[in-house]
Amino acid sequence: MERPLTIGQLAHATGVPAKTIRYYEQIGVLPAPRRSAAGYRHYSRHAVHRLLFMRRNLHEVIASQNKMLERRGETSETEDERMIELYRSHLRRVSALLRHGPHFRWIDLQYTAVLESPRAEAERIRRFLGRDLDLERMAAVVDESLYRNRAEARSARGG
Repeated sequence: MERPLTIGQLAHATGVPAKTIRYYEQIGVLPAPRRSAAGYRHYSRHAVHRLLFMRRNLHEVIASQNKMLERRGETSETEDERMIELYRSHLRRVSALLRHGPHFRWIDLQYTAVLESPRAEAERIRRFLGRDLDLERMAAVVDESLYRNRAEARSARGG
């Protein structure tokens, strides 16, 4: 029989605080775990390996980071194109890990698709997680006004 994870172990394995895990249970993103006789949460090891992978145009990511640095009065020591090269290399390694890791299940979400069709993307997430989620509430929290760097990214790459 599989040895369950405690909330602390799950938090450590995922890098997500226990408080956030409890919140995810509350809103239905994570299924309610089994409980020990003493009432402690016991999670399946499978809970560690379901990933929602948000993909975004890297020029937009760089534009967003540059704005953040500007607001903080800082500058980047690395040229934008070099940062994009580093990100792409990292993403290739992550993708290989996901493809070849036997215990990973993931869904790719496109940032623009979430902004343009939040209800449809929420439905994709619901199907992937196999959970009864409140799709209207999920879609309602998408705020397209946060998509600020679209124009700056286009002009940065000459498009």
